[in-house]
Amino acid sequence: MWQRLTWVALLGCSCGRYRFDALDDAARDVAVDDVAIDAQIDPSLRLWLKMDDEISDRVATDASGYGHHGRCPPTDQCPSQTMGYRGGGLTSFSTVAPGLQIDDPIDELHLTTPFTLAAWVNFAAAGTISAVFEKQLGASNADSYELEMDATGTLNCEIEGAAVGTAVDVTAFPLNAWTHIACTHDGQQLRLYRDGVSVSASGAAFAITYDAGPLIIGSDRTGGAPVNHFNGVLDDVRIYARALDASELAAVMAGD
Repeated sequence: MWQRLTWVALLGCSCGRYRFDALDDAARDVAVDDVAIDAQIDPSLRLWLKMDDEISDRVATDASGYGHHGRCPPTDQCPSQTMGYRGGGLTSFSTVAPGLQIDDPIDELHLTTPFTLAAWVNFAAAGTISAVFEKQLGASNADSYELEMDATGTLNCEIEGAAVGTAVDVTAFPLNAWTHIACTHDGQQLRLYRDGVSVSASGAAFAITYDAGPLIIGSDRTGGAPVNHFNGVLDDVRIYARALDASELAAVMAGD
């Protein structure tokens, strides 16, 4: 029987405690307690790929406590480990493989509002789309949410629902240098941050549409085929089920 970490708030204070709840075997193929859990982890942190563990077993461990481990499909090439911004990072995302895939069997990555996507990135080159986060929607090239560098070297964050919301950092991205990127949605605005500083905001007052499609790190899919592979080194990938502010993003950049 698997377990899942749950934050239980205590009445009359901002404190609380963690509780392990039993899950049906069908709900998880990896037990949450396979991960070393820090008692200080923010319970809104839904995904945390530190990229520090060896990926020779075809798994990038999720340190959030939710068990959303990134996996290489069984017959495909995995990205390789290299030096990251802090500890290890992943590079060499194959042009014929779909990056790291994270299935979402109980909808914990169906981020309604608010949310934050964040990562350290070191882009190697412009000229092609370089995907960081892609939450697959349908069989075409749609995504519930995505964060990527486009072919012109600018950063884009997009969500899809009753409408499409897009925030674009129009300043060309530095290459072969580490940059922290984040996208937040507070239910009203989609906002992009570069190194903790807000660089773009766009109105997006609508709910996001989801289906059973996986979350893909370092790639996208069009018609089922992998495209837009991340070109560079990727580290410290995180998803929060709330919109972090600039001071909180500064703490994330510091490794908290």
